[in-house]
Amino acid sequence: MEVAPTIRDISQRGGKKSNDSERLSELAAEEFVDQKRLQQIAGVTRGIAEFSGNAENISNSLTEFLEALFDEYQINYIQPINADRGSLHNVQVSFKLPNNLVDSELEPYVFPWVSRSLPRLTRIIIFLFTLAALLGGGVIPFLLWAKSIKREYQS
Repeated sequence: MEVAPTIRDISQRGGKKSNDSERLSELAAEEFVDQKRLQQIAGVTRGIAEFSGNAENISNSLTEFLEALFDEYQINYIQPINADRGSLHNVQVSFKLPNNLVDSELEPYVFPWVSRSLPRLTRIIIFLFTLAALLGGGVIPFLLWAKSIKREYQS
């Protein structure tokens, strides 16, 4: 009985690269693609829903998709309000037309890039302390050491 590979299996296959596109496409379809929802979206929008383990096919499909998106669709991202970096959120993807709505299931997701910016005064203080530490710990001792060597050779 052979078990389908995981991403870790594919990247750590004893140094040899696998070109088993059928198993890779099954893996992608099973673990990473909600085929049912994508086929619903493709049906509603008269679009395409293709899956392949072949890099060339993926590249061609992506190019075709991006060309179709140009001036045709609008993607909105609503950022969570007061989200802390690394906090867990429930994410749902929705596709809306006047007479159709396709929603994905809610999935937990961590937004690693969502963060509030520090106030300007705090950033200035951090910069000044960092500059002082570099000067005090690197530049000034180097200059004092250079002067002491110069004095030794002049005497």
